Amino acid sequence: MKLWGYGVIIILALGSAFLLGGVMNQHPRYPLHHLVEQSVKDIMEYPEATSYRNMSSYFAGYTRDNGKIVYVCGEVFRFNENLPDEFKPFIVKAYISADDVVTLSMPVIAFGQRIFTQEQVQKVWDLRCHSLTDMNNSILSINDGVYTNAIDDGLTTEGQYIQDIKE
Repeated sequence: MKLWGYGVIIILALGSAFLLGGVMNQHPRYPLHHLVEQSVKDIMEYPEATSYRNMSSYFAGYTRDNGKIVYVCGEVFRFNENLPDEFKPFIVKAYISADDVVTLSMPVIAFGQRIFTQEQVQKVWDLRCHSLTDMNNSILSINDGVYTNAIDDGLTTEGQYIQDIKE
């Protein structure tokens, strides 16, 4: 009878350890804008002095594996050679998998002539940072039937589906 009692205790201990391990293995979920801010901050010369304004997310479409492509656009205040510069536009492309795992691209920020010029960033901004992204001019390869509304519901402000308008 003692052997049976030890077996029950061992099974309960293993079951508890399994459940506790599953609970502790959960990764925290941060809002997309928080992740983007951290990504932009990582490449700034003075990350502690960064501040953000006019941040918005723009839905660009779905991928073949039901992930979402989203562009986060905004402005970041930066320093240039130890002196305050000004707010510069930035764009970050985000892929959000069906399991809500977020993968970010390298931020595109206007850094004068060193990396991206203001004109280069403005060209990407004009292409990606507005509510109805023109997927026909996209450099992004996405399957057919992509809704191009920023609100991720496939409806225009008039309540029509984008595909209905194109036909």
